[in-house]
Formats: sequence, C-alpha cells, structure tokens
Amino acid sequence: MNWSRYWPTDSWTWPAPDEKMGVVRYVLLLGLLALCPATEQAAGAASAQVRVDERTPQTAAHLERLREAFDSGSAAQRVAALRESWRHADEAVVAQVRRGLGDRDVEVRLAAYDALGRNAHENAFAALLTHHRERRKELRTQDRDLPALLAALARRGDPRAIAPLVADVQAQRLVPTIRARILGLARIRTKDSVEALMKLADEVGFVDMHNHLEDFRLALVVLSGVDHGRALDAWRAWWRGARETFAPPKRVGELAPADAVRWREFWGETPPSGDAR
Repeated sequence: MNWSRYWPTDSWTWPAPDEKMGVVRYVLLLGLLALCPATEQAAGAASAQVRVDERTPQTAAHLERLREAFDSGSAAQRVAALRESWRHADEAVVAQVRRGLGDRDVEVRLAAYDALGRNAHENAFAALLTHHRERRKELRTQDRDLPALLAALARRGDPRAIAPLVADVQAQRLVPTIRARILGLARIRTKDSVEALMKLADEVGFVDMHNHLEDFRLALVVLSGVDHGRALDAWRAWWRGARETFAPPKRVGELAPADAVRWREFWGETPPSGDAR
C-alpha cells in the first residue's frame, strides 16, 4: 500500500478519512502509528535486557569486584581489579574503570589507562579520548600520566588517536612521553602515521631527536617493513620517494630479534604468535 497518499510529505498532521479509505482502515492506521513509539521503547528495553542477560558470571563477578574496590577498597585493591578488567568488554565494566582516571593515586590512574587501552569495548577508547581532551592542560605537568595515556590511546591502532599523539608536543618533552608518541604512531597502520612521524621529528628538533633515533627507526620499520637505520636524512629521502604511493602492509612484518623484543616490551606483550603486534 502506498501510505504517502494518507500522509502527505509536506505536513505532519494526522490523515483524514476519505471515501475510499473507509472508517475501519483509518482507525487501524491511527492505531498502528500510535503504537510506534511504544514499540521502539519496548525494543530498546528488550535490547538492554539482552545485554544484561548475556553478561557472563565472570564479568558480573568482576564488575562487583570493581565496585567494591572503588567504593571501599584500598589503592592496591583498585589497581588489582583494574589490571584484570580489560578481559571484560562490557559497558558497565568500562564505566567502573573510568572512575580510576580521576583517582588521587597515580598507580590507580596508570592501571586505568592501561585497562581501557586493552579493553575491546568502544566505550573504553572513547573514555580515553574524552579524558585527554578534558584534562589536556593538567596532563602537561603529569610526567607519568601523559605517556601512559598516549600509549593506551594508540594501542588499538585507531587512526583517531593520531591527533592526541601529536598534540602539545612542546608542553612535555620528556623521553618517555616522546617515546610514547613515536611508538604509538607506529601502532596505527596508516599513511598518515608516517606523515605524522616525520612532522613529529621536525617538531622535536634535530638535537633532541638524537635521544629518540632508535625509537624513530623502530617505528618506521614496523610501519614500512624497510630499514634505513638511525639517519633522519635517509628516512626523509625515503619518504619523499615513497609518499605518493605508500600504503603500509596490513600486518607487521618479521622484525629482527632485538627489535621484536623492544616492541613487545614497550607494549607489555608476550612473545608473538605470528604477529609483532
């Protein structure tokens, strides 16, 4: 049935009965339209109930553990609960972990960054982005928080992390923070990441980049699969020739043993199962 003849596109008024439509069909139409909002609400409630019902006993137990740790536990208990939370890609778990971002204890905050970075739920990444945006000025003076947050943002390889990884570089030039920016960009397998690395090297400056040449080399090896050593000029020359057509391999190639160890150690990962990531 063509409903547009009973619901004109230029008006949101209820359709009036006409001689062809008949009173019965008119009443049925009004009833169906009136039920739409209620039907949507019922579907939403059912969806929410399904999500709760699908929560495993292990996730439910860990959710309660997080609540207890933040409501009445010690900092050590909060850290312990946070370190196990990444295994549970659950919206309610992520909401509890977010409480750790504003904790007075730095170890709790570091555990919360790492937990959110490892958690596969989309809300975890969104929470990190929001925290970086809202606490940007405060983070400039937090020499342990900022590198941990940057690494957590980069961990899943989402291109949305590139912007925070290259923001406010001059505000904190400590070695761990620059390292997190460099190796974080290497985690994001896009052409834009290589471009960002080149610009980051320029912003850090020739002198200070001497403290980061090995990280810079490793990042570009991971992204490109080629190795031009520790010479910035060699990498710049390579990029001038490769920029137009460059596309990073979908997966990290086989790294030299020493490089593979450094890569895994930075990301806190176990020996590889076929992928350096």
